Amino acid sequence: MDRKKRNEGNNSLATPKLNVSKGMLSRRVTMLRQQNHKPYESLQPVISLPCPFHTVTIDLAFRFPQAHDESNALTVAVCKPVKATNLIPGRHDWSAPRWADALYDRFLMAG
Repeated sequence: MDRKKRNEGNNSLATPKLNVSKGMLSRRVTMLRQQNHKPYESLQPVISLPCPFHTVTIDLAFRFPQAHDESNALTVAVCKPVKATNLIPGRHDWSAPRWADALYDRFLMAG
């Protein structure tokens, strides 16, 4: 794959040169969407029991500027039945079990 040289005068990144036509790329994207995505009319909502913390959605955000407590990442956990939002600070280099412990500790404090 051919790459452009990095321009030292600005902060641009090296980008790959693609030898693909727009039509070919469009057909490929359409094909991938058909393979990996059900039609919108067939998608079903997540059914959750009206019990707090039964169904929780989790989003992770990484690489924030480092805070005074050494955290530079954030987990947003939302309890679907009661719409309670929990913001859990952490670090980008934590393992999945470490994030799970922080989430569990926060839920113990909340409940």
